[in-house]
Parts: sequence; C-alpha cells; structure tokens
Amino acid sequence: MGKKVQSPLAAFGFQKPLLWLLLITLLGGAFRFYNPDWDLQHSFHPDERNILGQTAGIQAITGYKVTFFAYGQLPVYLYRATGELLSTPAFFWSLCGGNEGLAQWLYWFFLAALLGSSIWFFSKEKWSGYSFGASVFLLACVLLFKFFGIFSIWFEQLNDFPLKAATLLVATVACLGFSLWIAEELEMEWSEIPFYSAAGAIFVLGILPLFLPDPVARFLGVVLFTFLVAGLGLWWAWVSKWGRTILGLFSLWAIFASFNHAGRQYNGYGECMIIGRVWAAAFSTATIVAVYLLVKRIYQNIGMALLASACFAFAVVSIEQAHYCIVESYITFMLIVTALCAWDLLQKGDWKSYLVAGAAFGLSMAAKTSSLYYLFMILTAHLALLSRKTAKEWEKEGKKLGDNEGLYSALAAALLAGLLGTFLLAGLKLKGVIQDLFSADPRAAFALWLVLFLLAAVVGIALTVWGILEFKILRAQAPQWIKLAGAGGLAFLLFCLFSPWSLLDFQGFRNSQNYEWHVVSIADACYVLQFKDTTRYLYQLKNLMSVELWWPLGIAVILGAGWVLTRFLGKLLRPVRQGYLLPLPFTRDRGWAFYFPDLLLLSWFIPYFGFIGAWNTKFVRYMVPLIPVFCIFGARLFTDFMEWAKRLSWGKWLKTALAALVVVPSLFYSIAYMHVYTHPHPWIDASVWIAKNVQPGAVIATDMWDDGLPQDVSPQQDPRLERPVSPGNYGHVDVDVYSPMGNGQSDDNDVKKNYYADTLQKADYLSLATKKLWYTLVDCTPEFRPHGFNLYPVTSRYFRLLWSGLLGYKMVGEFHNFPTFLGWTHPDDMAEESFSVYDHPTVYLFKKVEDVPRDQILKLLSSDEYVSGITRDQMREVTADNVDAFIAQRHQYLEDHGLLAQLEAQAPTATAVVVPNQRRKFLPSVQSWPLKRLCRPPRLNQPRRSRSKLQLRFRACLTPKPSRCCKATPRVRSLKMM
Repeated sequence: MGKKVQSPLAAFGFQKPLLWLLLITLLGGAFRFYNPDWDLQHSFHPDERNILGQTAGIQAITGYKVTFFAYGQLPVYLYRATGELLSTPAFFWSLCGGNEGLAQWLYWFFLAALLGSSIWFFSKEKWSGYSFGASVFLLACVLLFKFFGIFSIWFEQLNDFPLKAATLLVATVACLGFSLWIAEELEMEWSEIPFYSAAGAIFVLGILPLFLPDPVARFLGVVLFTFLVAGLGLWWAWVSKWGRTILGLFSLWAIFASFNHAGRQYNGYGECMIIGRVWAAAFSTATIVAVYLLVKRIYQNIGMALLASACFAFAVVSIEQAHYCIVESYITFMLIVTALCAWDLLQKGDWKSYLVAGAAFGLSMAAKTSSLYYLFMILTAHLALLSRKTAKEWEKEGKKLGDNEGLYSALAAALLAGLLGTFLLAGLKLKGVIQDLFSADPRAAFALWLVLFLLAAVVGIALTVWGILEFKILRAQAPQWIKLAGAGGLAFLLFCLFSPWSLLDFQGFRNSQNYEWHVVSIADACYVLQFKDTTRYLYQLKNLMSVELWWPLGIAVILGAGWVLTRFLGKLLRPVRQGYLLPLPFTRDRGWAFYFPDLLLLSWFIPYFGFIGAWNTKFVRYMVPLIPVFCIFGARLFTDFMEWAKRLSWGKWLKTALAALVVVPSLFYSIAYMHVYTHPHPWIDASVWIAKNVQPGAVIATDMWDDGLPQDVSPQQDPRLERPVSPGNYGHVDVDVYSPMGNGQSDDNDVKKNYYADTLQKADYLSLATKKLWYTLVDCTPEFRPHGFNLYPVTSRYFRLLWSGLLGYKMVGEFHNFPTFLGWTHPDDMAEESFSVYDHPTVYLFKKVEDVPRDQILKLLSSDEYVSGITRDQMREVTADNVDAFIAQRHQYLEDHGLLAQLEAQAPTATAVVVPNQRRKFLPSVQSWPLKRLCRPPRLNQPRRSRSKLQLRFRACLTPKPSRCCKATPRVRSLKMM
C-alpha cells in the first residue's frame, strides 16, 4: 500500500503533531464559527432561503413533506430536529413557573448532562450488555410511537403498483438481509436453509400482496419497513459500541424533540438559520481533523497530514461556505468519511466495513445527489481488495463452493449482464448530456458523443468477455460482490429514511433535477448568463487560485493535482509484472502498480471534476467538495519535493520557507476575509443610508431577479438607526432588465427602449444591490462581443448611460466590504458572483437629479455613440467619491465629438428637478478636479461653441453628494482614462 515515509516534522521542530493539529483546528474552527448571524438573520443566500422555508414549514401531520429537491431532505430534518430538541418542553416551563429564561437554561443544563452521561454509559465496554438492551429499547420505543405513524404517511403517498412494488422491495431486502445475518451468526451456509427460508418469506410477504387489496400491501409495507430499520439498528448495536451510542443518542433526541414545547421556540426561520450555520461550521471544522486522519492513515505521513489539514483549515472558500446553512460543508465532510471507510474496506473486507462504507455513501446521497460520485471510491477499494488474491488463490476459493456453485454461477452471470448493460446505458445517456453541454455546436456534440459511446461500449464488452473467460474466478468472488450489494442496499435504505420525498414525490424530484440540469448545461437561465463564453475548466481553476484559495495556495494545489495526475498516467501507460495493484485484463501476470492512496482519491476526483468542469454554469459551490482533495494533492507535491530536497545542504531552510510560503499567506487571507463578517453587510449599510437620506414615500427602483433595498433593519440590530427601516416605508418599481420584450431574442427593439424610458420617469432613486445584472449585461453588446453572446445591447447602453449621468440619475452611494487586513484590501468583486454577492456585494445607489425627456432617452438608448468606450471594468472603478470626474470625462468626450449638440438638436429641452431643502450648485469648471487628463487642451483655430441648455444640465449633475455612512474600509482606485 505504499512505502512508509519518514516524518519530516523534525525539520520544522514539530515534535507534537497532535498539539499542532489542535492549534490548526482551533484557528480554522474560529474562522468558521465566527458570527453566524453576520447578516442579522436576513439570509441573503438564495439556497438558504429555500432550505429554511422548508425547515420552518414542515409538519409531522404531512409526514414532514419537503418540496424543494435541489438538495436532499437530510439537512432540513437535521436543522428542524435540532431546533425542536433545543426548544423547552412544556413541563420544564411549568416547573419554572413560566419563567422563560430560567426554564430554557435549566433545560439545556439537563439536556447536556443527559447526553453526556448517555455517551459515557453507552460507550463503556464492561456494560455492553446493558447498553445494548437500553439502546434497543429506546430505538423500539421511538420506532413504535414516533416513526411508525410517519412511515404510514409515507406509504399512503404510494398508490396501486408503486405501493405493491415498494412492499415487494422492502420484503425482499428485509428477508434476505435477515437470512444473511442468521447465517453469519450461526456459521451456516447462507445459500441453503437461510436462503430458502428467505425465499418463502418473500413470496408470502412480498409477492402475495401483489394480488391483494391496497390496504393489505400498505400495512405489510409499513410493518416490514419498520422491521427492517429495527433489524438494522439491532445489528449495529450488537457489533459496535458506536452503534449503541449513536442509536441511544438518536432515540433520546427523537423523544425530547417530540415533547410539547412552551416558552422560547427554536424552530422558526431565523432560529433554524443560526442552527444550520452552526452545523455547517461544525462539519467544516470536523473536516480539518478528518483530512488529517485520512492522510495519516493512507499516506502514513504525519507531516503531510498536518500540511493538508492546515491548507484546508485556511481555505477561504470553505470558511465562506461554513457561514451558510447549505449542504456543501456536510458533503465535503462526508467525502473524507467515505474515503476513510473505503480504506477500511480495503484493509478488512468484512461485512462491517462494507456496510459502514454503504452507510456513509447513503447519508451523503440524502443531502445531495452529486454525492453519487463517492461510489467510485468504494468501488475502487472493492476492486483492489479482490486483486489482493492471485488467480490461483481465487480458483482454490471457488472449489470450496461445493453444492452452492450453481447459485453463485447465476449471480456471476447476472453481474456480467449488469456490467455490460451499465456501460451501454451510460454511453446512451451521454448523448443527451453532451448535446446539452455543447448545444451551440450540434455536429461537434454528436461526434464527441459517438466517440465516448464507442469507448464505453468497447470497455464494457471487453470487461464482459474477460469475465466470461475468467468465469471461475468471478464466481469465486461472488460472496464479495454480495457484500458490495449489501452496502448499496443499506445506502438506499438510508436515502429512503433521510430523503424520502425524493422517491415519494418522484415526479417533483425528477422535474427539479431536470430543471437543475438545464440550468447547469444549457446555461440560458437569466441568473447564469454571466457564464456565457467562459472557458470550461480554466474558469474554475482561475477562481480557485484568485479568490477561493488565493494565489500561493491555489497555485500549489493545482501543481500538486498535476503532479499526482502525471504519476497516475505514467503508471497507467506502464503495466508491470510484479507488485501490481489492479490486474491488466486478459493477462494473469501483468497489472497496474498504482499507488492506492492516489488512486482512491483520483477515482472520485477525475470523474467529478471532469463532469462539473464541462458544465456551462460554473458556480463556486460546485468546486467546494474538491477543496480537501486539492489540499491533499498540494501537500503530496510538497512532501515529495521535501524528500528530494533532503539531499541539499540548505534543504532544511528550503522546506521551512516553502511551508511558510503556502500556509502563512493563506492564514493572512483568512484573517482578511473575516473583515466581511466583522463589519455590516453592504445591504445593511445601504439601508441605513437610505433611512437617513431618503424621505419615506420616495420611490426606489430595483432590478428584477435582484434583492431590493432597503432591507428590514431595526435600531436593536444596528445602533446607527433611530427608527426601523423597512421596504414598506418606500414605494418600489421593478426594472425588468432580462426580458427582451420584442419579437426576437435580442432586446434591441422599440418595446424595450420605451419600457426603459417609461420606467425611469417613475422612480426617485435606483438601487443596484449586486453586480450580477449590470456587470453581466454591460458586456452583452456587439461592441464588446461581435461574435459572442450579445443579446442585450439596449440594456448595456442603459447601464452605461446610468453611470454617465445621461439618464438624469447620479450615483450618490457606493457600499462595499472587501477582505481587509493591516491596511491591505482585496477587491474581489470580479470573482464569480456566488462568491461575492451573497456576503459582501458591491451596492450602488443612484438619485434622480433631473427629468430627462423620454424622447431623449430613446435617442440615447438607440446608439452606442453616447457610451462608446465605457467598459464594465471602468464602471466598477467609479464610486460616489469620483463619479463627478467620470461624468465630466464623459461630458468632455461627447462635447469633443459633437454629440451633445446633436442630441440637443434632436431632443426637447429637459426640465431640471428641484430638490427640496437643497441648493443646486454648478461647478464653474471641470479643471477644478485634480485630474491632469480630465480635459483636453483647447484646439487652435476653432471658434468656441456656446454652452447649450443640455450642457448646463450635464454640469448640474455635478452636485455635492451626501456623505457615506458605510463603515467598511473605502477602496482607493484610480479612475482609468477612456
């Protein structure tokens, strides 16, 4: 399994690795647990809103039905059950005479004492018999009085054939599983008496109800499902003290969560949000330790384990994801757990290791279906386990089958048929996948699919033929394949338990998955247009280096991944005769000498990143499960390099310098990112500014598909306020920037231009809460993309005109909260939007300073001449502090090109808006601004043109602005010349 490498800890003076692991975990955990209420319980992440809406709304009377299927139901149940557990039971509240605070703290003290003593009791080996009986009794009570009714509601959702098919499936699994257990405990041949007994029970309990009324099948289905869950719990409690402990704690949890509650409740939207974020931080922190344990066990290198865990602990994207109650932190933790289980499977290969691996896989799938790729790690460990024995050794095992040879032959034949069918069906399924991913070029998509289909078919046929030729060996391996099937059955059972509505409401689940696939493949939903024309794979890797991990660590882990992949390909192309891990098909003396730790991680890494990297939609969260593996690969490269550097006289200093070069900048960046959670959210800052500077009743325009301002904020939440601020205090206008509104796909039509002209007349202020609309659509014009995605030329002009003041609006507020530390600021608003717009977006507020006639607006929206040269990168440099210079710059450009006079001649004179209690000031000269290149020198031999009314109105835009109330560190940016 690989040569044990001497620990390099002595080179750094690290003599106590557990102490360093504790320090790393404490630091990483502090970053993750810090300020879970950073957005004042507003929940600005859209997936959070969907999950929390379901969490706060589920009821026992409906079987805890969940209708949001982008994720599994496990996180919803976990957050709600935690909230119910923390809510004070009514008898505690009565005991304390209705004193809410006393009852709450007394109950929590009792709960902590009960759980602590339970862990101590259940984990004691000398009391294993008593703890086994207690855990089984508690589980039986919970199943009988709590979950039997829930299971009944689930089976009531099934009708006719689905109901009877489910009953047959449950009967088959329960009977076969119980017979296997009996045979194992009594040391009998499973294929004899236990198997035939199970077959008879399946006929009576599963096949016979197919011909009986629905109520009979429903009752049997509920009973058998409950029996199956109870039997699984009984086995787990019997074989493991962890099983007894977890089952006992789970049962106590369910009992106390079922009490009637009084006083303060923790099952509402805001409370569940905090609970979910604490769970996310806990899973992400646990992943730090899990990475250390995984690397230590499979690579047998403590120094590498510490480095990998430190890299993950200070990975900013993981810290950010831990501040949302979404599932990425959980499935990342379960990835490492599944890898550890796969390693144990390789080492032991017994029923327990297979079932534990299946349990980890099933719990992952119950949270998110993208965890399906974890199966590759379990399958890799299974194949490596089978390859430990030579062909001759397997032939000896086959001779021990005796009278059971026929049964195992049938199982081996079924395995070959399933193998071939899997490859062929996967190849056919790829047709739709490839066509969706490459919809812009159907011919190339078909050619690529044909190549992949032929490759899958050739591999499937080759493996099937090889299996036929080595049928005796395959038959001897059938018992191990039964264990793998058992692991899969357990995974499916846990998926049914913790994500039941994915099957009970299968049509809703299917519609949701089809929609999600359409979003990530075609990428034509309005909120993913920013990914148009972005380069597959490279876009994700660029974000990984620039913001997710930052450059030092990002470059290191990508180089590490390249190093591991190169070694893997080298082994793949050079089979060996001795010491191989996996055999080469159609040979008995050659194979691949893969390094199993690398192969275990690559078996998931390659298909997962290969698939999501090809998606047209490239949200950062899709990369989050890859972060610990990237960190391990980076540590792998660093460790290999240190082994080489031992030969150098100055190698010790080189090792220290390289370690510091990777870890210290990551720690620095993590500290800087905490600025996001130590300062008010930009939406809160903007809301405070609105409360202080905008009169109630004023109309504020907001882009559709974006959040509106102001947000609900009270003086208790923000002491800067003297009175609450709420959207209800102001009028609102929605600006539909996404809809083309014409007959064609492009918005270059009179309908869209008139829509903007009419909408701009209605509002007093205009808010842009994030960059996800204006920054995306400004570039969607033939001026910037003559051969690319350019369906929004009018909207592009609209935003550029807005910045330039030509629409009668002027920027009066710009709010941001960039990562900052020791005077260094990292403006990351260029990063992929899901990384920047949820917890620290850049917000812009515009105020109407004059009424521009709609005819003039139509003229401005009809030509690129008035906004020529203005790019989105220049626009993001504009703030409320330098907007006057930007407007003056654009004024000079229009004046030099004669566009002001042309616009004045073709449009009526506009009437300026009189702002109450504010004197309008006109700047005598733009030369007063300290920008050397602001105005061009006067041209010789040209008469000076008189100033038109339009020019005076343009000058009127340059009025002093209200001071900003944002506490975030202001950014200093140079205004680029056009």
